[in-house]
Amino acid sequence: MNARKTLVGILAAAIAFTAVPAQAVELHGYLRSGIGGNDKSGNQVCFATAPLSYKFRLGNECETYGELEFSQVLYKDRSGVQFSYVGMLAYKTGGMRDAEYLNGVDKWIPDNDGNWFPAARRISGTDFLLRQNYVEAKGIPFLGGASVWAGSRYYHRNDVHILDFYYWDPSGPGVGVDEIDLGGFGKLAVAVFQSKGGWGTGYTGSDKLSVWRPDIRVYGIPFFGGGSLEVGVDLNILSGKNSAVGTDTKSQQVSPMFTVQHVQSGLLGGFNKLAFQWGQGTIAPLSRMPEPQLTDSAKHWRIVEQLVAQPNDRFSGMLAVVYEDSSQQFGDNNTGIYESFRSLSAGVRPVWNVMDYFKLQAEIGYQGFKPKNVDTGRGIPNKDRGDLWKFTIAPTIAPLPSPGGSFFTRPELRLFATYAMWNKAEANYLQNYNSVVFFAGPNGNGPASVYGDQRHGLTFGAQVETWF
Repeated sequence: MNARKTLVGILAAAIAFTAVPAQAVELHGYLRSGIGGNDKSGNQVCFATAPLSYKFRLGNECETYGELEFSQVLYKDRSGVQFSYVGMLAYKTGGMRDAEYLNGVDKWIPDNDGNWFPAARRISGTDFLLRQNYVEAKGIPFLGGASVWAGSRYYHRNDVHILDFYYWDPSGPGVGVDEIDLGGFGKLAVAVFQSKGGWGTGYTGSDKLSVWRPDIRVYGIPFFGGGSLEVGVDLNILSGKNSAVGTDTKSQQVSPMFTVQHVQSGLLGGFNKLAFQWGQGTIAPLSRMPEPQLTDSAKHWRIVEQLVAQPNDRFSGMLAVVYEDSSQQFGDNNTGIYESFRSLSAGVRPVWNVMDYFKLQAEIGYQGFKPKNVDTGRGIPNKDRGDLWKFTIAPTIAPLPSPGGSFFTRPELRLFATYAMWNKAEANYLQNYNSVVFFAGPNGNGPASVYGDQRHGLTFGAQVETWF
């Protein structure tokens, strides 16, 4: 009898700790793609003020971009512990023709000696990227149910949707512990990322310089009125050697960035986020890409406000305001002149669900940029403020509103017309900053090259956007 009880106990324990059979691979993704032209003839161009890397996006995106995420549960037992793999491939192209090479080279041509070579590398503006590739273990008992992960991943990304602007996003290759319960005071997440190589002059080879990027944050902190707080500190720690001057940069510079964010959920059927960020030194651009050439005199702060309102199924919208103040950034190492500026982006996207499966949306956006110093090092010799206004109307076919609200219901199939106007100072900045690097059409023609001294332009086209 005892032997039988023992056998039953062993079998019960074995069943309890036996992994649940693996589930099917889950597929998630994102896509935007379209066609367009401009009133001067030629391809669609996109409008944004220099030197900002974001813009009001409705009817103002000139590329095809897609992401495919694959996730697979590798192990799961009855105690709740789960190991999962996540991988993501991303693709970006100018949409030049019906088929484009994933390596960004469209054709080969012979030179004068008969040797064949790529006609133009990245001629189509194509990028084929591995965006995520990591494993995560969730519900670890001796960590109080926290999760542990390692690899390259999207990590606690905070964005403004109508600007396509990720203002707090430490994503990249790293390792971390997340969802550490602080007993009613929110949750703690600790991670360390690494960036290496590609720093330009003075840093030759990926082994010459490494930037360690610790990220420590506490989120879900209860706040009065039903809101919550999130606070975090990110660091850039340089380690390596500058081969140009022969100086060892190890432990030479530790640059901090601080973020405080308030989140109010359920407001007008949506949410409100208000964030303040401040950074210094190599992290002063307030992004996950360090700038090792920047010194401690480089400083940057910004305020990000966004409101999504969905009072009913017929009306929704989003408001966004971003103010930035930057000092001693993006300099010319040859002249020692560094750029300081202030910028303001403010806009709104109202959406009217006219009838089932059809809605009309518009977007009004303003972006202003003003240098704080007389010579920015890029040939801009004045302090005049550059102003750019952008207006879009987009009749849209879309599904019925989802449980999460109508504003983020996808897919959307849109027609659009976008009109933009800018002042003389902005035209000067567009010429000098060569902003077509960020906002060109598929042939590399941006507002400056298409419109010249003209201070207004019109684009039109069709686009699809979806996520799943």
